[in-house]
Amino acid sequence: MAKVALFIKSKAKPEKRDALRGLWETHLRDRAAANPALEAYYYCYDNADPDVVHLFEVYSDATAQAADGGGEAFAAFMAEAGALLDGYPEVHETTPMWIKGG
Repeated sequence: MAKVALFIKSKAKPEKRDALRGLWETHLRDRAAANPALEAYYYCYDNADPDVVHLFEVYSDATAQAADGGGEAFAAFMAEAGALLDGYPEVHETTPMWIKGG
């Protein structure tokens, strides 16, 4: 199967980006670090918008991505993060065609 990459943009309510990161650290960071099928994971603050977070994730295949996105940790994160978000995250699923170092 082909690898799957996600580009995710989340906009926090004004001045809630750091609180959103705290929830990510509580619910998702350790899970991401321990998941061998999650080959790359970047959690980034947007330099132009103080309320935006960008994630970039690369999974070994679509099955691994679906399992991770459907897990309890993500559901728990979203249950708490909803009050901090200004809308639902924008998600783009892609197929990597070339990865440096991958």
